[in-house]
Amino acid sequence: MNTSLDPKARSFLTSLNQIQSRNERAQSQITSGRRVQQPSDDPAGVSRILSLATQVERTGRLRGDLELVRGEVEAADSALQQAVRLLEKAGSLSAQGASEILPPDKRALLAVEARDLLQSLVGITQTSVNGRYLFGGDQDRVAPFEFDPSVAGGVRQVQNAPASRRIANLAGDTFPVDRTAGQIFDARKADGSPEEHNVFGAVSELIAALESNDTAALSSLVRKLRSAGDHVNHELSRYGLVHNRLSTEIELTQSTELQLRTRLSEVQDTDMTSAILELTQTRQQLEAAISARGQMPRSTLFDILG
Repeated sequence: MNTSLDPKARSFLTSLNQIQSRNERAQSQITSGRRVQQPSDDPAGVSRILSLATQVERTGRLRGDLELVRGEVEAADSALQQAVRLLEKAGSLSAQGASEILPPDKRALLAVEARDLLQSLVGITQTSVNGRYLFGGDQDRVAPFEFDPSVAGGVRQVQNAPASRRIANLAGDTFPVDRTAGQIFDARKADGSPEEHNVFGAVSELIAALESNDTAALSSLVRKLRSAGDHVNHELSRYGLVHNRLSTEIELTQSTELQLRTRLSEVQDTDMTSAILELTQTRQQLEAAISARGQMPRSTLFDILG
């Protein structure tokens, strides 16, 4: 084999290889959609690509976390709206029972309804999403309360863990989300006695007053039940504020994620117009080079290679 090529032949092969490499790179970019597929494609841009890709992943994961929490807050909000309606019904039962003309047997029937309301309220404290009790605080795998007619008041507390969970936003700040069933339905003073707005206490008293035909107690319970309803409405407004903040944080995260993806695309993805133009030009150059070389006398490729 002829191992020494004349300068013209050597220059031709070098140019041919360069054009072929550009052609293959353009084809690869068009097929994959990526301008940078390996470090050698853009050594200076690789670190930027890796940094942006990491930021995109982190931001997307944070957005998913925030959306998951927003779903929990929406479920809690819906549950508390139901609790408000139940307490309105309890207030109506109290007003009916306070009527002097209502016979005792009717009050007994109202007592059954009131007991059903209490059971439903306890059921609300057991609201769960993906196995997590929304009002369970830090022990969110355990229901905080159970309905138990055998205990005084008809409600048994299973656990009373605080709610210390905080949610992080894009800036790294954190804010609280959860409220416990104890805070919402079983509010108590420092000495352990029920607050005026204690939901379970008010409904339990309603049941007892209806069963004992105590019209005086039923009259006073109208105010206490209204106070309990106002308290739950206040807790409901807390969740509304949290929901609004989560929605704002999610919108900001989505916007940031889109910006990062756009910047990543600019440095990583193929410029299709340029790549197609490069592919067309290199094909034309290859065809022209091979054609021109074929017309040169006694200089075929076999001659060059010996």
